[in-house]
Amino acid sequence: MSMAVGRRTVKITLGQYLASIRADRKMTLREVEEATNKVVSNAYLSQIENGCQPIRLVMPTFAAAGRM
Repeated sequence: MSMAVGRRTVKITLGQYLASIRADRKMTLREVEEATNKVVSNAYLSQIENGCQPIRLVMPTFAAAGRM
């Protein structure tokens, strides 16, 4: 995955991308956990954002929450 920064493109991980979305929306890890009806725990999301955990299929859950 890549992201435009000014005139250059920077490669980022999915975890970094999710963290940036969460930060843009000013949501805490716990708020994301609540928005997903606790399907995605704040601990698991933290591990994904920090590259410590392989990613399971959680994206449909984020979309269903309507906030990510």
